[in-house]
Amino acid sequence: MKKYLNAEKLRSLGIYIILILVIIVVGTLNSAFLSKNNILNIGSQISMNGILSVGMTIVIISGGFDLSVGSNTAMCGAVALIASNSTGSVLLGLLGALVVGLLFGTCNGLIVKKIGINALITTLATNIAMKGIALIYTHSDSIMSTNDLFKAIGKMKILDIPFNLLLFVICVIVGQIFMSKTKPGRYIYALGGNERAARLSGIKTDLYGIIAFAISGFCCALVGIMMTTKLGSVSATYASGYEMDAIAATVIGGTSINGGEGSVGRTVAGILLLGVLSNAFDLMGIGIEYQYVFKGVVILLAVSADKISDFTKSKKVSFQK
Repeated sequence: MKKYLNAEKLRSLGIYIILILVIIVVGTLNSAFLSKNNILNIGSQISMNGILSVGMTIVIISGGFDLSVGSNTAMCGAVALIASNSTGSVLLGLLGALVVGLLFGTCNGLIVKKIGINALITTLATNIAMKGIALIYTHSDSIMSTNDLFKAIGKMKILDIPFNLLLFVICVIVGQIFMSKTKPGRYIYALGGNERAARLSGIKTDLYGIIAFAISGFCCALVGIMMTTKLGSVSATYASGYEMDAIAATVIGGTSINGGEGSVGRTVAGILLLGVLSNAFDLMGIGIEYQYVFKGVVILLAVSADKISDFTKSKKVSFQK
């Protein structure tokens, strides 16, 4: 039993150990890696995917899956920019984006929990549908912001730290506290661990499943806003593939693809690892095509490790019986 607990502890700490080792190796090989400017650059680069990964982690812990985050992000960004252009009110544009993100996430949750359609199929379908809506809304073209205040938001810095990086840190802290210290967070863990048992114990499983998807939608809205204000433009396809990066960070961080296990903190380690490796590849001149191959292999290995861990647990339980 003690050996089993040690293995579980090693699994939980493994991502942090790997991250530290990678930072040491890359920092030794390239002195520019640990410079202040490069560290802030890495932080800024991972912040968008990091915020999406916070939402993705909560959905996957609940036993769900969200393939629609890319299209939702693009749509929210489009709403923010076009509304601020047409009304002249940045606040109205930002509020509109947040409402759209929340509503879209909530709709995903309602379809999955109330109608009973598989989360993978649901979010794949809504991803395609939302991409079509975004193309219609933007007339299949890139749209530039005409509002200087809107564009200034994306370039904001506080104490020389990019605002999008600070927003990522805030989302991580709030997400970690929500999942580990609040009743809804604990209910989401219970839902992902065993939905039937959670329902029998009196937990409103449908409600908390919907909440998980709504949180993911809200995170999409934040990223859509930050990305659009930073670029000063939007297109319906500019966030394509973001769902894969969010899933990669989540599963690499040790969140079980089956639900009920994981943490926002470990997901942060996963996104940091991906960001550090991506930055190291850039410094070494390794092309983006090879980075995609690497990322795909890492996701496969992470999911395989998760399956092996589940198999080991089941064998352990069978042996004890």
